[in-house]
Amino acid sequence: MSGERASATAGARALVISPDVILPLGNAESIRSGAIAIRDGRIVALGQVPDVTAAHGPAHRLAGATLLPGLVDLHVHLPQVPA
Repeated sequence: MSGERASATAGARALVISPDVILPLGNAESIRSGAIAIRDGRIVALGQVPDVTAAHGPAHRLAGATLLPGLVDLHVHLPQVPA
């Protein structure tokens, strides 16, 4: 997989992070030694470190981390009161 998952957009510089493993949602395979670029709260690139950093700048290394981009944890406890 390369950095073509999402295209770059104009504007502020992206935050680029590089965990040990990226587990994309859906049927995509895991990415080892990959990077993800985030701008304005949105994923703008996902792929191998050289591809993403060439387009979006240096990566912040997250050694030992596994990232699940796009996963939203909806496990919340609603108040248990009668409706």
